[in-house]
Amino acid sequence: MLPLFVGLCLLVRAPDEAIAQKPLEAEEYAAKTAFIYAFAKFVSWPFDTVDAADTSFVIGVTGKPELAESLGTLLGKRIHARAVRSYVRADTSAFAPCQVLICGIDDLQMLYRADPHFLHAVLTIGNDAGFAEAGGVLELTFVDEHLGFIVNRAAARRAGLELSASLFNLAARVIDADGRDPQP
Repeated sequence: MLPLFVGLCLLVRAPDEAIAQKPLEAEEYAAKTAFIYAFAKFVSWPFDTVDAADTSFVIGVTGKPELAESLGTLLGKRIHARAVRSYVRADTSAFAPCQVLICGIDDLQMLYRADPHFLHAVLTIGNDAGFAEAGGVLELTFVDEHLGFIVNRAAARRAGLELSASLFNLAARVIDADGRDPQP
């Protein structure tokens, strides 16, 4: 599984203006979908959040219908023995419970202000610059023209999530809640 994840990290190059935008965007969304799927496999959720009545693994998306469409390729797959399903919302005003939430900084901060418990046991992922520093668990970013990610260790702890050491080892950067790199 780890070699597959490393391969995904090297798969996508940063956008190049000379290349047609639509195919490149589709490639980027496909790579982000693969990352999200791999991330979820490297995270352990608290046992108290498993609802025996609902056996779905839910990935929520706010404001990114193209990404939600790409996530449709995960339907039929399983994460932690649960069938994947996804939803898209224009914003967090219609937030529904999920295991993974892909959102922007504004939505993340709105949820924290409304009720920080909403994000308990939720892996928050965003690609806004500064998403991890703002309290998101994983920030998708480009590193050396390849898709990479930043991990906020304190945000993961606050959400009650246990991240695999592999995520920390593969991250472009690991930070604490205050945005500083943790001491070794």
